[in-house]
Amino acid sequence: PAVCPIDECIANGTTCSNVNQTCFDPDIYTADDWTCACPPPSNVSNIMSPAVCPIDECIANGTTCTNANQTCFDPDIYTADDWTCACPPPSNVSNIMSPAVCPIDECIANGTTCSNVNQTCFVPLTAIGLLG
Repeated sequence: PAVCPIDECIANGTTCSNVNQTCFDPDIYTADDWTCACPPPSNVSNIMSPAVCPIDECIANGTTCTNANQTCFDPDIYTADDWTCACPPPSNVSNIMSPAVCPIDECIANGTTCSNVNQTCFVPLTAIGLLG
């Protein structure tokens, strides 16, 4: 019997497009080889079902952090809702999915109070988020 070409994406393409992925049938003469591919720049795909696509949540949410003078970090691009905002160094304070409450080095604003009387301003490390 003749083998007729069938683009399986015609019948199955919505499985991919419904989740913003692209259907690809690498061989129209072979059955059950169609794939769903993640949008660029990812090269992740899956045969006959949607792929688990990596998403850097900082692309969509990074301004939440940068508007607060913090850095966005997505520790696992395959896990949703895990992006964090981190305070500037030397602090190690961060918060998941919203800006952190960053400690303030009061000596920056008030150090002259001490230096005017030949003293050194000091903020305990716990107060600026380095310990504790």
